[in-house]
Amino acid sequence: RDIFGAGETVFITTEMEPFARKGGLADVMNELPSALARLGVNVTVIMPLYSSDPYLRDQKDMVEKYGIEYTGRNIRYFVKGRMVEAGVHRLKQDGVTVYFLTHPEYANYLYGGVTTKEKLLKDIFLCRGAIEVMRAFNMHPTNIILNDSHAALVAPFIKTEPFYRDSPNFSNAKINYAIHNLGFSYQEVYEFWENGEDLFGLFNLNPEHIYWLRHPWDESRMNLTAA
Repeated sequence: RDIFGAGETVFITTEMEPFARKGGLADVMNELPSALARLGVNVTVIMPLYSSDPYLRDQKDMVEKYGIEYTGRNIRYFVKGRMVEAGVHRLKQDGVTVYFLTHPEYANYLYGGVTTKEKLLKDIFLCRGAIEVMRAFNMHPTNIILNDSHAALVAPFIKTEPFYRDSPNFSNAKINYAIHNLGFSYQEVYEFWENGEDLFGLFNLNPEHIYWLRHPWDESRMNLTAA
């Protein structure tokens, strides 16, 4: 029984102990969802399943050790006309259902990327992938909790795109943003242009919604924490 009346709660994250860890976010994602589940809350976590990383074990070892299973379903979304397809895996532990997104390029390792475009495409992968997982598995969350800047794009995607905004999956959803580290280097502040390419085009948002991403005190740059 959900003693809080919290309703279905979905956490979106890049880290969760023991599957991916760089800092304290992994500990929070290991402890908070399971604590809520013990209080009767219906809790889901959505994150990438990284194929390899200096911080992690090998993906194959993780799957075998923890019994992570392929759901038999993939999700798809588009970036500038290019279709991206991700595998969806699942695990139930401590009363929490964890969905994992796999992709050879965008879930190859935790964080990183040489160019701004590479970093943004990983963020878009997590955010659009998480939205599509919620749709594909018929979730109707009351609370969607975004953890740090890498998950922040979920908010403008759901709030501004009619396909998501008008979906019954999100009609009662409150979107919450949890910032675990507000240091400048964690905010994902980037230029809008790189090598002659307008990076705003990666988000597939209407130009009128660029305000979601503008840096609060430098409108020539984007700040994902501000999203």
